Amino acid sequence: LKMFTTRYEKNDILDALCMCREFNTPVTNWKEQKLDVSQCKDHNFYDRWNIVLDIHGLQYEQNEIILPGGLHAMVFESNEKETITIAFRHQEGGMLWDSDQLESMGLWGRDFVQQQAPSVKPGSLLSFICKRIQIMIHYVRRTLKIDYFTQSQRLIQLVLSSKPNSKKNLQFTGYSLGGAISQLNGLYHDTDTIAFASVGVKDVIGQLYPKTFTKITNEPIVHIFNEGDSVPTLDCQYGSVCTFKTSATVEDVHGDLVYGNEGWMFLQETETVLSTAKCGS
Repeated sequence: LKMFTTRYEKNDILDALCMCREFNTPVTNWKEQKLDVSQCKDHNFYDRWNIVLDIHGLQYEQNEIILPGGLHAMVFESNEKETITIAFRHQEGGMLWDSDQLESMGLWGRDFVQQQAPSVKPGSLLSFICKRIQIMIHYVRRTLKIDYFTQSQRLIQLVLSSKPNSKKNLQFTGYSLGGAISQLNGLYHDTDTIAFASVGVKDVIGQLYPKTFTKITNEPIVHIFNEGDSVPTLDCQYGSVCTFKTSATVEDVHGDLVYGNEGWMFLQETETVLSTAKCGS
């Protein structure tokens, strides 16, 4: 077993969880249906962090930054140290024309089909067709420069131009799809990243961005997810992975990790829960 390193204190991880909770959930309604708003308040998150709303060249809507292609992000600035954390939103909406859906299809489309339909065997004609469609979607978005990794690079450049002192203390976080985008950026910029219930990005990097990530020497990522959640299994993981088992009463283990009580309780009780959690590199 491996405890969280000193790089990621319990408060750091709870703060990152609170950042992921700040996004609106217009389709899933997780925030309205699940969230206990007192948890982050009692954790003094709002005393330690401010939402940055004055970065020139960005479109804001209800505290969220919306970039071309549909990527949603929020920028948080610490009141205690010169640290900036960029959080990326999870997937909202599953309709074919939704930007988040198209981004996910371009990154893991074939893997999702195989997970949901085991009859689509690797090496089969249907698997090949699914992979071709996935790659086509990705490269169309990338050619138009609206894929989320490209747009996140634009965001980071604007943030660093606005907050030059944060260059050495830039961090990323995200949940689900947002966690995958945060992992890509954490690996690319070699900086601290905390992801929740995120799809892995090893195949994404190896197959879709091989020239961008030519050499990964460090994996400054901690990834936390529920053992019963199938989403993180779509691709292999970088960094340190920490998993825990949920109670049998939780129906939506994926959404509950961030917006419910299970993930919060797991992290609050780190000293006792991590002794039985599966944590490793």
